[in-house]
Order: sequence, then structure tokens, then C-alpha cells
Amino acid sequence: MTTLYELPSITQGVIVVPIQTLLQRIPPRDFILPRMFLLSEGEELAFESLLDQLVQTGYRKVETVYEHGEFAVRGSLLDFYPMGTNHPIRIDFFDDVVESVRSFDPDTQRSIDKLLNVQVMPAHEYPLDETAIARFRQTWNSTFPAVERQSPVYQDISDGKAVEGIECYLPLFFDTMHNLFDYVPENTVVVVADRVIEEAEEFLSDVRRRYETHRMEVLRPLLPPKELFLEIDQLRSYWNNYPRIHLQREGTPRKHSVSVGGLELPNIALDARRSEPARNARDFIANLSTPVLVTADTRGRLQHVQDVLGRIQIPTSFVESYDDFLAQQFGVFVALGQFQEGLWNSERVILTETQIFGERAETTRQRSRQKAFDPDTIIRNLTELKPGDPVVHIDHGVGRYVGLEKLSFRAEITDFVTIEYADKDRLYVPISSLDLISRYTGVDASHAPLHKLGSDAWAKLKRRAAKKIYDVAVELLSIYARRKATRSVSFPATDSDYEKFCDECEFELTVDQAESTDKILEDLRSTRATDRLVCGDVGFGKTEVAMRAAFHVVQAGFQVIVLVPTTILAQQHFETFTDRFANWPHVIELMSRFRTDQEVKLISERIAVGSVDIVIGTHKLLRTKVDFKRLGLLVIDEEHRFGVRDKERIKNFKAEVDTITLTATPIPRTLNLSMGGLRDLSLITTPPANRLAVKTFVVPYNPVVVSDAINRELARGGQVFYLHNKVQTIHDVYEGIKQLVPHARIDVGHGQMKKRELERVMSDFYHRKSNVLVCTTIIESGIDIPNANTIIIDRADKFGLAQLHQLRGRVGRSTRQAYAYLLTPDDDVIFTVDAKQRLDAIVKSDDLGSGFSLSMHDLEIRGAGEILGQQQHGQLESIGFTLYMQMLNYTVDTIKSGGMPNFEDPLPMTHEVNLETTALFPDDYIPNTHTRLVLYKRLASLTTQFELDQFKAEMIDRFGTLPDSAEVLFLTTHLKLLAQRKGVKRVIAGERGGTIEFFPDADVNPQSITSMVLAHPRRLKVLQGHKLSMTELPEDVTERGYFVEQCLNNIGLMT
Repeated sequence: MTTLYELPSITQGVIVVPIQTLLQRIPPRDFILPRMFLLSEGEELAFESLLDQLVQTGYRKVETVYEHGEFAVRGSLLDFYPMGTNHPIRIDFFDDVVESVRSFDPDTQRSIDKLLNVQVMPAHEYPLDETAIARFRQTWNSTFPAVERQSPVYQDISDGKAVEGIECYLPLFFDTMHNLFDYVPENTVVVVADRVIEEAEEFLSDVRRRYETHRMEVLRPLLPPKELFLEIDQLRSYWNNYPRIHLQREGTPRKHSVSVGGLELPNIALDARRSEPARNARDFIANLSTPVLVTADTRGRLQHVQDVLGRIQIPTSFVESYDDFLAQQFGVFVALGQFQEGLWNSERVILTETQIFGERAETTRQRSRQKAFDPDTIIRNLTELKPGDPVVHIDHGVGRYVGLEKLSFRAEITDFVTIEYADKDRLYVPISSLDLISRYTGVDASHAPLHKLGSDAWAKLKRRAAKKIYDVAVELLSIYARRKATRSVSFPATDSDYEKFCDECEFELTVDQAESTDKILEDLRSTRATDRLVCGDVGFGKTEVAMRAAFHVVQAGFQVIVLVPTTILAQQHFETFTDRFANWPHVIELMSRFRTDQEVKLISERIAVGSVDIVIGTHKLLRTKVDFKRLGLLVIDEEHRFGVRDKERIKNFKAEVDTITLTATPIPRTLNLSMGGLRDLSLITTPPANRLAVKTFVVPYNPVVVSDAINRELARGGQVFYLHNKVQTIHDVYEGIKQLVPHARIDVGHGQMKKRELERVMSDFYHRKSNVLVCTTIIESGIDIPNANTIIIDRADKFGLAQLHQLRGRVGRSTRQAYAYLLTPDDDVIFTVDAKQRLDAIVKSDDLGSGFSLSMHDLEIRGAGEILGQQQHGQLESIGFTLYMQMLNYTVDTIKSGGMPNFEDPLPMTHEVNLETTALFPDDYIPNTHTRLVLYKRLASLTTQFELDQFKAEMIDRFGTLPDSAEVLFLTTHLKLLAQRKGVKRVIAGERGGTIEFFPDADVNPQSITSMVLAHPRRLKVLQGHKLSMTELPEDVTERGYFVEQCLNNIGLMT
């Protein structure tokens, strides 16, 4: 839309437009242009008028702004997410004057930068005001007179809702539609590429075919293609109004044509099925009398090109630039360059790696500006909590969350969280005690226990879990001690060679990648044995982190093992490492079932004498007797996917060398903290730059849907995975897809194929010789094909949530929009409730990095089980994951400090402060109940004054000036943090007086209490039961809080 706005005023430049876009009818200029405006600091603008303008241009009012096209109002603050901006905008009004314009982070809701102005454009290409909706309804009824008005499209637009796919009905909103020619300046020159008309005809033919197939759908009727697209004659008439240049291949010359002398290049692609795969390339190049330039995208691929040409006796020379090549008279040259196609004329020949290998890598160097997810926040707080969800109260056990209620208590109005237990008994927990509540994760919510209030069953469960947790804590600390005692090689600091290696990476690291790399290098420099877990969502760049560590190790003269669970992934890693290390003299080898026994034997011998630096292998490496000359680093990818015997062999390797483990399994930060340093953890949660979330659809199997999905991907030059997980019937599916998409190049891949055949299939797909791969879950781990951006999963209801997430991660690994189609059976009888819930969850969790929020019990328990051991599942299920980890943390800390945990009270009672006045976030300050609950939980979980100050600043930034009751809430929390440091259990401070109660074992200096009482004889008095009485307290709550703060500060401790 920004382009449409700028087009009429552009004076120079090049606009590249696919013919499909040029054919499309778009909203008229008089709708788009007047609805864009500049909002500037200091501008006078009626607040309500701006809100009306946002609604009229399609913005949707929400409680909290996360996505483009949303806005939210909180007092004098307006948050909205304009189209075309990288961050949402926060406008602060003073009366009707724009006082400030700030961008903010949608994840944290905190301000980022102060701006002078912001460009506001419509949220959609169509209006959603009352007049537009009325016109839509009228036009719909006249266009589709026989169609039910129960159509979801009709109903949603009638209700003023933006609808996905409404672009198909744009003509119903306007009297007339425009096209791109209506926006470009009059002096535009139109350059028409070769075969444009043929491509346009094919596209329109495909549109008409889909229209005929779907036109009879009652609930979603279609407009005729001519309403949405220009016809060929109309297209010609539009571009005939402009000066034109037509590009065409050699053929019948047109009038005024000029020949550039080009010839059509022959097919010189490698053919692995032939005895001489590169014969076509050799014959073509050897017979040329003109200079030849072969280009590749990266140095690694260029080295590969040189190797291939060298094997067919064609020597090459490297040139730095195209100008250097133009100066040559004869010979074959290679250079770095991102050419899409080659060139052959009477003077020179240019070939691309695509023409030789059938592959082109996408390597755009970008710096990520996206914000990382914090898995800790996702997993531990009460976000996404719905009524009926299981929650755990430390003292009362597992109940069901009911909601947030306001109740009057001790003359004050407070928000309470209501929890329902067995027999409909209810517990009301004040917001000041939310740290006693955690979300229950351990088993599926429908199978979570429901305890009875007042029963001792929960106490017994907690006591039994505490004893088991003590055993785990002792074992963890024992392992930690042994690990500290183990010594390993201390690698030197990085040097200039390492910096050069880093500079050769086509992508700049995200913040998380850089931090993980720095931590690993720090580990390697120490003498302590390294055992670091690098955890990141699929496609987030864990391999690059591992390659930098491997480079540093081999530069120091040591060898590296990279262990992977599958043959396909091993091949993928081998090619990735080979490409990345192309400029360096390090030898990389592969050991998998793709290698013969003789090849494995030769590689083993070379490893033993130190002539192999990095070996990438599967279980084949683990089961082969290999003596490493100087092994320095072990990298393990997805360790949990190895078998039991292989894990034992891995343990033997780990005992001797530094180890880095890569996993996409989300391990919460709390798990690492509880282990007291047993295993260092690095989280990579920042998505790569310009990465788009995969759009996910759950649809019943329909041949038309399958053919449309494949055709659309192939039409943009992409590739498709079609996943069918039954080897017995996979060839039947292959035949079916051949009939649906006869022009596709289809291949089949599964784990029961002969190793050479499977290698050939995967290589062909990787090099784009095939563009549809019918396969099993053999592609689940690590396959990285940036050009494959559609995956169709047959019988998706049969897969688990984590597996669906992994499979979906095979696409969307470039800057293109990717799609996942989850096919289900038509018969609801065999479509289980659990399967529906899993599919709903995968569709909703389509954000980048969503692996950390998918299925809490599924992924958290799996992550915990990997490290804590399967025997702990029983305790995790009985008390819930979060409480288990809290108890484990506390037990480890207690043992470290020389104490013994109390099994009767494994987590001591928290601290309470009550100023006997209203302390809450009012409804008119934060209207959304769920948002208030999350903020209360965060407030209750703060542990330092710094965190409290930061949180308070965030609240003011997000919601405006704090009301009095919110100020009291922050004052109460401040006193609570102070009480925790002083051994104070409870503070009650009302207008008529109160008490300060200490824990019986508090390490308080009696002299400090005596000094306080002598300083305030009328106000303070020592009582029995570890209490201090307060009288004559100020009526003003702020002054009262200040007096309590003074008292707490004056309490001295013995140590």
C-alpha cells in the first residue's frame, strides 16, 4: 500500500511487477490516497476524530496492540500499529494536542524510540465504515441473489470484521476498480519481458479453471474472473498508452527490433544417472572460442564449481569483478555473483551455478531487528489462562481457575483470584499473594487432578515429592562437583582467522546467536569441561553457532565430531559445513549409511592419523571403532532422538571432551537454574531477519485443495513437500498427485529405500531437479531447503503437536511466505477430540518462535525428562511442573548453603503486607481482566527493587499515570520486598494501628528492635509471639507506608 501511495509522485526509478500483479484490479486512487496522512508531534487534532478516522480506514479496536491494523485506547494514550511500519506507535495526547509520538515493542509493550511523526495508511484495501458495509450488502445481494445470507463472509463484513481473503470481493465495495496503470506517472516507460502474454494467458486460464471448480460453493460464492482481473485485450490497451520496450528471444524480428546477438544456452546440468555426470557441461565449454564466466552465490559454492570443472579437465581462474572478466580474451573464469540466468552471445558466455547444479541459494546478508521471545515468561506466568484451566496453590493443591473478582476485605476493595476445588468449594486468593499460584502443567488439562480443600492429601503429596526432589538435588550437586573437578583442554582466545571466518557468513548473527557463541567460546577457553545445551526453535541458526565453535577448535589443532540422528540430516550438515569451510584447508568427512564399508574404513584410518578435522556422522560413527588422534569437541544434534545404546556410547565421548548439544526442544530457563550449573544453557529465541511465520490451514482432504496448493507454489518457482507417512501406500499417493499436477516433477523418498536411491532423491530435490517430494517423516529433522515453502501433511490428525511443529518448520526458511496445509479425514467419527485440540493449537501458535509456547505439558515434560530422567515424571504430574521446579530450586539452594530442607514445609510461607486500603489496578485503568491478571502475577513474582522500579516505569509507559490505588499496590510490593530481607512474615498497618510479625527463626538483632522502641515509645511496643505492635499510625496511606518502611529499614540482622 505504501508503494501505491508513492507511485503517483515518483520521478525516477524502476518498478518490477509480475504480470499477475499487473492484471489484478485494485482499489481506486480516490480511496487509497486521501486516507493516508501524517501524524506529527505538536499537531492539534481532535482525539475522537482520530479514533473515527482509524475505524473508517479499517483499524480494529483491541485491548492490547500486537498486530498491524489494531488500536487500543487507555485514557489519553492511543496505541496503534500502522501498516508499513516495523513497530506499533504510542501517541500521548494532552487535550487535543499530540504531546509525543513513540514506537514500542509489541512483545514487552515498552517504548523504543521517540519519533517526530508517523505515516498512517489504511489497515485494509477496503473501507469498513457504515456506508461501505451498506454498499457491500446491497451489491452482494444483487450479485449473488440465490446465495444464503448465512455466508460467513457476508456475516463478518456486516458485523464490521476484517475477513481473510476478502480481496476476492473488493469490487463489491466500490463503484469502479483501478489497476496499476492508474497509479503510475504519465511519462512511465513500460518494459515487457519475453513470454509475458503467454504467462498472462496461463495465469488467467488457471484462474478460470479454479472459478469453474469452486463457483457453486454456497457459503463462499466467487465473483467472475473479469471482475477481479484485466483481460489480455484490456492489458494491451492500457500499456499501449505508454512508450514500450519489448524483450524477446531470437525469432521472427519485429518492426524496430534490435538484436543483441544472444543465443539460447543448451542444458548443461549435471546428470547423476550417467556414467559421466558433467559430460554436457564439458562438451559445451570445451568447444567455445569465447571467454566463459561461471558465477556462484557463495565462496563455498564457487569452490564446488571449480572442483567439478577441474574433474572434467577444465581449468578455471578467479576474477574479482565483471569488469575484470570483460578484459579477458580467452579462458574459463569464476566469480562471485547472484545471476539468475546465463548469457551466450558472439563475444562471451556467462553460466550460473543454477545451470550446472539446478540450485540457487538465497543468501541475503541481513541484521535481525526482531525481538526475541522470552521462554521463561511464556512458560511460567499465567498468560493464556482461561476459566476451567488447572492451577496449583502451594498450600491447597490443584484446582480450577474461575476468574478475577472484586471483594471487600478489612474495609478495603481488592481483586481476588477465584479457584474452585472438589465439591465446588472455592478459594479466594488476594492479588498480593499471587506468587502462591502457578499454572498446572504435567498432564493434559482434562486429566489434571482436582484436590479437596481441607484434606491432608495435598500435604502428603507435597511431602512425598519433597523427599524425591531432595534425592534429585543431591544427585545434581554431586554431578556438578564432579564436573567442576573434570579438566579439559583450554583453547586459546580467538584470532584474526576466526574473525575472517565469521565475516564470511552470509547472514549476520541475531543477538541470541551472538550471545550463545560468546558463551561457548568462553567455555572452551576455561579448563572446566564444557557441557552446554543450545536450545532454539527450528530454523533459528543453531548450526552456525556450532560451526563457529568447530572452526575455533580445529584451528587449535584438534578434531571435531558432529553427531546427528538421521542420514538425511547428516548429508545436509555435511554440505552445509563443506560450503561454510570452503575457504579453509580443513578436511570434512561424512560417516553414514550413504557411505560403503570400504569408504568408512578409509575415513577411520585418516581420522586416526589426524588428516580429517571434522567428521559428521550418524549412529554409524558411534558403532564404528574409530581412534581419534586429538579429539577436542563433540557436537550433538537432537540427542533425544538417538537410541538407548547410542546414548551410552555418547556418554563415553562426553566424558573425554567438551560437548555442545543442539536441540529444538524448549527447555525453560528455570530448569537450568535448578541444576545449579549442571549444564549450561543458551537459548536462541530471536527469529532470523525478514523471516515470516508459516501460514497454517487445517482442511479436510480435497483433491482441488491439494492441486491448488501445489500449483500456486510451483507457479512462483518453489517446491513442495507432500508428507504421507505410510510406506505401503506412498506410491499410490505419488500416482494420485501425478494425475492432479501432471506438469510437476515428482519424486518419492522414505527411510526403507536403498541408501543410494534415497541419496539421489534428496539430492535431486535439493538441486531442484524435482519440485514435489512425496515423503514420510524422514524430512522431520534438519532438512534445510529454502526454496521449499509449501508443505502438505496427509492425515495430520495422526501426528503429535511437537512433531507437527517440527514438520511445519521444514518450510518458511527463507524470506518468502510459506504455507502448511494439514489435511484431515472427512469422517468426524475417526477424528478424535484430542486431535482437534492439537490441530487448533498448531494453527493458533503460528508465531515465529512458537515452539516455546506449544503444548506446555508436551514440551516442558519432554524437556525436563531429557535431563532429570524419566523417573521424575510421576512427581512432575502430581504437583505440576512449575511447583516442582520451584521446590527443586529452593532445595538446591538450601543444600548449597549447608542447610537441610523441611519436608513438611518445602517452600516457606511467603511474606504479607497489608496497609488496609484499596490496592489494585482499577478497571478503568486496565479494562481487560486477563491483562490485569497477568500484570498482577508479574508484580507478585518480582524479587528486587530494581525489577519493581522497571515494572512501574513500564506501567506508566503503557497505561499512563498511575491512579492512587495502583500507587498503593506498588508501595505495598516495595514494603513486601523489604520485609523479605528482614525476616518479617507479616505487616498489618491500618489507620488504627497494626503489627510487624517475624518468622520464628528470623536472624534479627534484638538490639535494633530495642533501639527502635526507645526511639518511638508511643508508637512501638514488643509483643509475645515474635511481634511488634504499631499505634498512632498516620491516616494518609503514603505517610503510613513511609513509617513502616523506616521501621523495616531499622531492623538489623545478626549476619
